[in-house]
Amino acid sequence: MFIHVLIFLLFLTCFKDTIFWLFQVLILIAVILFSLKKMLSFSFSWVKLSGLLIFFVINLINTYTLHSNIISGICLLFGLYFLIGFYLRSEYWKRGFYLLLIFSLTLPVLEYIHIFLGFPIRLMTAKVISSMFSLIGVENITESTVILIENSSTSIDYPCSGIKSIYAGSIFMFALYFIKNARISLRMLFLSAVFLFSLIFFNIWRVFSLVLIDNVLNIAWLADKIHILLGVIGFVVSCLLLWYLTEQYLSCKNQEKPDITYQKSWHSYILISILAVFSSLNLFLPGFAESALPAKNNSEVMFNIELPGVELTEIPMSEKEAEFAEKHPDFASKKYVGRTSGGKAFTLLTSTSNSWRFLHNPEICLKGQGYKIKSSKILRIQDKTLKELTLSNGKKVIYWFYYGEKTIADYPEYVWHSILHPDKKRVLILLGVDNLKDTTLLKKLLSLKY
Repeated sequence: MFIHVLIFLLFLTCFKDTIFWLFQVLILIAVILFSLKKMLSFSFSWVKLSGLLIFFVINLINTYTLHSNIISGICLLFGLYFLIGFYLRSEYWKRGFYLLLIFSLTLPVLEYIHIFLGFPIRLMTAKVISSMFSLIGVENITESTVILIENSSTSIDYPCSGIKSIYAGSIFMFALYFIKNARISLRMLFLSAVFLFSLIFFNIWRVFSLVLIDNVLNIAWLADKIHILLGVIGFVVSCLLLWYLTEQYLSCKNQEKPDITYQKSWHSYILISILAVFSSLNLFLPGFAESALPAKNNSEVMFNIELPGVELTEIPMSEKEAEFAEKHPDFASKKYVGRTSGGKAFTLLTSTSNSWRFLHNPEICLKGQGYKIKSSKILRIQDKTLKELTLSNGKKVIYWFYYGEKTIADYPEYVWHSILHPDKKRVLILLGVDNLKDTTLLKKLLSLKY
């Protein structure tokens, strides 16, 4: 009994920063009850130990870089399943793995998939489409995920990333494998790769067709009519392709091979030793890392804005905003109301931080405050890229990030730059206006040094 309880206790301390503490307590209680009734039988497996190590390492990286409770929770979920695999019959454990994958996709992970997988896919899509246009003689320039064709620009944004198709397609794929009782094998992994490649291929085909029709042929109404249809066609064809391949190559391949295990008395101590190492890393090293960071205060990260010919009045932050800034000394924010020389009113929010986590996605923040975003588009001013949002009440919101000397209008791109180059200062500028016929104010803001 003592060994089983110790194994699970050490395992749970490897994930001390998750928000699922009640779930962890219930797991420990269940282990104690099963141990008292002598219902637990340990069977060592190097494959399951390798899976545990992978999710321990991911969780440790997340602890030091992303600090995401969702990622830590997913690592806890998958790590627990690999640990339970030491106590389950192999055929039950392997079959249940598909259900675990489907369940994990029901967690709020889509935003993280969009940031960490969607942005590289959008970047690749923009490069491929730019090359395709060059092959047919259409001159274009790409800047990150933006394609510039003559006097128009197209942003390969979230709806164009294909992440929703990959997300829904993954659920379909795991459900199909579960129904077929497909054995985890290299052949199954190859078919999965073919399916995902098919989804990405059809998404690139869809985006290329839409950009060609809208920006080259200038038939915007046709692009609006067919963009959903093209997405549905690509998704359905990819799913039919996967179904056909599984029928041909996986239908009769679901017989489980018997496990070859070499159970030794010291195998459980290997697991305990590894759990103890990662438990110690998770419990003690984060504290040392935080204490080694240089102390900062709000005055060190904030800056003042002065715009010639523009009347600016600073207004106080809300109680919650002030409380947030007080708790996070390397974050600061200021709000202004003002009027241009032409008498047009505007609102301005400036936020800055030495950590990427404190500058949130403005579009999500606006939706959280009750605003509805009617449309969005890319603005090009002074060779810099900004994002313009049109709200349902007709007002405009323009925002961009400064990262060092770089101007970024794409939140996932900002996150990637911040993680890869963590030593630069980050600034968010958010401007609210009634209309955007005159861009003088934007040019003045862009000329400032942050």
